[in-house]
Amino acid sequence: MRKSNSNAPEIKTSADRRTDIFVYNSVFDEYLRIGRVRQPLQVPDDYQIEYVQYSPETALSYLLDHGPGWRVLQEGPVAKLY
Repeated sequence: MRKSNSNAPEIKTSADRRTDIFVYNSVFDEYLRIGRVRQPLQVPDDYQIEYVQYSPETALSYLLDHGPGWRVLQEGPVAKLY
């Protein structure tokens, strides 16, 4: 399930911090597969995810920083946008 972002309706959101609405349709399970680095690159490929926003001091950010196909678009103390 993807929903529109009110600030950029052309960009569909896969998951965000309102996890309770995502638990029932397994999107949260997919989010955990990415965040826990069990299958961090397979999930974005499966869902054709084009952007990822994530905390900078995490294993996923390290993978995206050093892996093929991703580049940092914006970076701050709280999050990186790939």
